[in-house]
Amino acid sequence: MDGEKRAEKHGRDLVGQKLGSFLIEGILGEGAMGVVYRSKHEKTGKLAAVKVISGEVATKSKAYERFEREGKILQQFRHPNIVQWFALGRYQGTSYFAMEYIAGKTLEQVLAEHPALPWPDVVNFGIQVSEALEYAHEHGVVHRDLKPSNMMINEKGVLKLTDFGIAKDLDATALTATGRTLGTAGYMAPEQIRGDSEISHKTDLYQLGCVMFQLLTGRLPFEGTSAVAMMHGHLKVEPPVPSQYFKDIPLALGTQLPEIPPSVDNLVLKLMSKEAKDRPAHASTVAERLREILEKTKQGEAIPKKWPHERLASVGESLGSFDVKPAASKPKARRTLREAPPTTHETYAGNTRRLLETFGLAAVLVLIVGGFLFNLYRTSRKEYLFEQAKILMDSKDRHDWTRARTEYLDPLDAKYPDNPYKEQTRDWRDQLLLEEAEGRAKFLQVEGSRI
Repeated sequence: MDGEKRAEKHGRDLVGQKLGSFLIEGILGEGAMGVVYRSKHEKTGKLAAVKVISGEVATKSKAYERFEREGKILQQFRHPNIVQWFALGRYQGTSYFAMEYIAGKTLEQVLAEHPALPWPDVVNFGIQVSEALEYAHEHGVVHRDLKPSNMMINEKGVLKLTDFGIAKDLDATALTATGRTLGTAGYMAPEQIRGDSEISHKTDLYQLGCVMFQLLTGRLPFEGTSAVAMMHGHLKVEPPVPSQYFKDIPLALGTQLPEIPPSVDNLVLKLMSKEAKDRPAHASTVAERLREILEKTKQGEAIPKKWPHERLASVGESLGSFDVKPAASKPKARRTLREAPPTTHETYAGNTRRLLETFGLAAVLVLIVGGFLFNLYRTSRKEYLFEQAKILMDSKDRHDWTRARTEYLDPLDAKYPDNPYKEQTRDWRDQLLLEEAEGRAKFLQVEGSRI
């Protein structure tokens, strides 16, 4: 049964009925785990959005845990840019939670009406999302599914972050098996796609970069005919520069978009860095940088083109505040013709010293030869593992690819982390990952057709 039919079924079942103190008035939309209804509180008359878990999801314990945890996550939050929680309950066998009703549109709906948004508006939305993320991260929660459909804009232009359905509580036991990916393919960070266990707040920053790119250009940073193709882009392709795509995009009123400043380009690219360590340190860092861009634009100042922090000073700059001079060399003492010849004691000492130097030289030679042989063994072992992996990866049999990973790639990377083949082995691992992702997608498609 597809999503639309499920929503219709729930609509016929619940519209006009009550869930606890809430009277169901109509359907707002369908989320990953159920249907969201427009409702009204009986006593206060206040509107609310009530999310109801679907019957299918309710029978799956892990999915229900996520639904319940989303309610508990929202319950602890009080932030102007995060949808407010009202209640969590169960009524006549139906699980639900109620949250703030937002009279407005999602950014996805806004994009459907406009090919792209002016960059000052995108920067303003970026500031609000960053502040919401900083608050969530301070509470140990990573959203993991940032996208325009999860961002509501109310009538006053205030952004509200919604749908913490797959949010990860960094202090709680993970609800997903190792290696499983959760999220939306168009916005997923590389570490999500790989199924890394070290999902962090910087995963949200990557997704924020993807969202800002889409708002600026009207397109995703990586597009494709399948989720696997988009995943490949996130893993292997350098992110495109937003300003290369925004030109000549007309607004609804027929005007042209203002030119995207280089500083906005650079920040979006920084957010979409493949490695988490290369992204900004915190969401608050992003908000601060975006405010700086807006402020300098208002003042008519030139906006720097480079990301200012983590800039390393050159050696000359590091020593610039010191008066560094070369140390004066001490003149060598020279023997004169009148100098007395060395004594017997001096001769013995000299012979001993030369003997020790000879033994020392021999020891050094032994160490050098031993080190050479050891490195030769290490090199030959590395080459062997790599070559065996290459033979299997060149095969058309997918089982050989799995053997290559377990029998050769894993030992190679584990025993020789500094091996010279890291770039190639990373490509092979991504090839395996994409193959597995495609297999999962086909499986889910088959399973979905049976429902």
